[in-house]
Amino acid sequence: SKRISAFRGRKVDITKNNISAPAGENGSEWVIVTRNKDCRVELAFRDKNSAKIFFQKMKRYKEDIEKEFGEKLYWDFKEERKNQYIKTIDQSYEEISGKLEEVINYLVARMTKFISVVGIYLDKVK
Repeated sequence: SKRISAFRGRKVDITKNNISAPAGENGSEWVIVTRNKDCRVELAFRDKNSAKIFFQKMKRYKEDIEKEFGEKLYWDFKEERKNQYIKTIDQSYEEISGKLEEVINYLVARMTKFISVVGIYLDKVK
């Protein structure tokens, strides 16, 4: 486990396709996702008992969150699914560069901005 400042200094879990860190209570996680030539950052609600509730509480602030973030987000809710997500809509890798360092810097900057805005609202609904 490593601590990364972009995740509010929390310990992170690094897997093949993502880097995640706890976002707080109820199984929520901040996640950087890299898959199939695309990338994004997201807030994932993973607790089977509260994911839908916390997603809906956050969605009440959708307009404020998107205004403060400066762009639209993808509010990924599926009733039958355990996990629910708030995701950025990001560029493909090909658009940012073939250099790993540029991709990493891009994603860290995105996560820092995402947490600075969405984290305020997550703290409100806990």
